[in-house]
Amino acid sequence: MPFQRILVPIDGSAPSLRGLEHAIELARLLHARLFLLHVLEPSPMPVMPEAIAYTPELVDDLQRAGADVLARAAERVTAAGATCETRLVDATGPGVPAAIVAESARIQADLIVLGTHGRSGLRRMLLGSAAETVVREGTAPVLLVRAG
Repeated sequence: MPFQRILVPIDGSAPSLRGLEHAIELARLLHARLFLLHVLEPSPMPVMPEAIAYTPELVDDLQRAGADVLARAAERVTAAGATCETRLVDATGPGVPAAIVAESARIQADLIVLGTHGRSGLRRMLLGSAAETVVREGTAPVLLVRAG
């Protein structure tokens, strides 16, 4: 049966939570398992990541926040009657899109459900598009869910 292993990258943002809601609906309809992924971003400033100094405390805070995002998402999944696994990974080096693509391959995902901000123009050029990279480089089909 198709779409039995659905990867759902989440960061706690409104677009990612909207993607999660769509993934939960799919999981319930298809009796699929969700794989929730939170990627620790190496820098909150993608334009100048070298400007950020990482202290052990900052890394610990990022890990705690990521674990909290995953726990709250897993609660939503189980409350809706679906099943899931969670995973927290560090994107230092390859970046968030590469981490999503790697996780998709690791779990042999049948589908990736990805919330997207829907940026365009200069904002997209400066900030990039994680969704576009996942679509281009991944091997699993990708369902993009726009915020709003």
